[in-house]
Amino acid sequence: MSVSTRSCALCVHFHGVNQGISVAGGTGFAFSDDIRYCSERGIPLNLPNTPIERVDTMLEEWATPCQSFKSVTDPGVETPVTIEAKVSMSVGTNPLAAMVGESVQHARPSSCGECAYLIGTSESMVKFGWPVQICGLTLELLPRKVQTEAASKCTRGVQRHLSSEPLDTSMIHLLPVYGKPKEVSPDDPVEVLRAPVADPQSYSSDLDLDDLDKAEGIKSWRLIKNRVGRGRDIALPIFDPAHFTEFERSLIPAYGSRTNPELYVDHDDDLLYAAASSLLVDERVLVLTGEPGTGKTQMAEYLAFQMGLPFYVYSLRDSMEVSDLLGGMHVTVENGASKTEFVRGPFLEAWTRPSIILLDEVNAAPDEIWHFLRGPLEGKPIVLTEDQGQVIPKHPRCYLIATQNPAWDARNSSVRDLAAADIDRLIFKELTYPEASVERDIIASRCNAMGYPIQHKVLDIIMRVSEEIRRMTDPVQGSGALMISWGMRTNIMVAIATEMRTIGDAYRTVVVDALSPQDREQVMSIVNTYLTEEER
Repeated sequence: MSVSTRSCALCVHFHGVNQGISVAGGTGFAFSDDIRYCSERGIPLNLPNTPIERVDTMLEEWATPCQSFKSVTDPGVETPVTIEAKVSMSVGTNPLAAMVGESVQHARPSSCGECAYLIGTSESMVKFGWPVQICGLTLELLPRKVQTEAASKCTRGVQRHLSSEPLDTSMIHLLPVYGKPKEVSPDDPVEVLRAPVADPQSYSSDLDLDDLDKAEGIKSWRLIKNRVGRGRDIALPIFDPAHFTEFERSLIPAYGSRTNPELYVDHDDDLLYAAASSLLVDERVLVLTGEPGTGKTQMAEYLAFQMGLPFYVYSLRDSMEVSDLLGGMHVTVENGASKTEFVRGPFLEAWTRPSIILLDEVNAAPDEIWHFLRGPLEGKPIVLTEDQGQVIPKHPRCYLIATQNPAWDARNSSVRDLAAADIDRLIFKELTYPEASVERDIIASRCNAMGYPIQHKVLDIIMRVSEEIRRMTDPVQGSGALMISWGMRTNIMVAIATEMRTIGDAYRTVVVDALSPQDREQVMSIVNTYLTEEER
């Protein structure tokens, strides 16, 4: 590209690969790792898997007639720190849309996900070569996080179950600049677009190491940047495994290990930054909140992976006692004589060493546990009243994270709201389900890690079933007809199970046979809608 060539890459509104986009007041999302965006016009500038030489040409084609082009080299022009895209991101045209009038008021969907005109990820993958959700009338991309707002402003949407005719996509075409979409056969294995993250142990330090760092076991520092341009850079320490005991090393999430932490996808685009800022800057306990299966535990494990720290998980339950965490008095025999001594529990061992401690489902803990936790949650030393009042301070590199399922959701009957005084001690971050295109990629990458290249037709069914079940289980935007949770973990396990079983058997084995008879019937009715007799 010559210096005089006009290209989106030279424009202040250009948003490049791996940057995400801020939409509707600051919520980040990214449909694919190789997409470029125009934040001014609110459009993607290329589709996934477009050859780089074609991308360069497309950026020139977009920029040449553009009236909003502002070169980064023009005097007085500053590149905005935060790039915020418009919700409307039209990728094509549908001449039949003009024939659709306004819908009856009572028939309007509360979310685009319920609309008969929504093109789901499976259909858009076939039509456009891009697994995203798109409005079949406006051809606008519909990130899940804006679907409720978009539906509230739409006058032509109609609830799916009230529409007698399926959406006709025959006249829908991509804008010519995008070119012809890549043809995908249902029998083809899904191509994973996201590469695993690099092994943190091979990271070159962004900051100089001093003798104190080395004494603590820190081998490098990584500067974490906020992807939407707010807040300072945060220095994340990465520890040397050699600093730990053999047992502690076995608890460090490692690259290529059974849980594959390198495959974790930060689908909110800023979770790592949020976690690092809470633990290292605010020095407060971070509580990851959200529905079961949104990746809360995996996020905490991912942070331990990035820092090279032992990862301890304590699942709190109503029957738990403080001694399950701290330990207690035990009778031992030595040289024929018995004696009573205090034996420390695993929580205390982690408390006094560099580590990440996850308190799983913290709002399911009984009052006795909460009475004990209030001090540690503020970083105060633990006092062992049973062991002569011994005071155990927290190691400065021991970090606490908690998870909770929302108490307002009737499906989480075993949890409760936290007291106001406890909320004041904590910092909260909600995790939601990722965009459907991102979840597809997560599922495919997990299957690949198991040596199973899942086919498009199988993954399409899993995503369609998931979308419908979540709509029926959502107590806020859906019908709430099913009192179960359907998280990413369920979809991943079903997908992996299809390698050795029919799709129907995979669902029964992984989840359905554990449900009540009524829920079992409803779920299998949805599953069987998309299956042939052979697949059942």
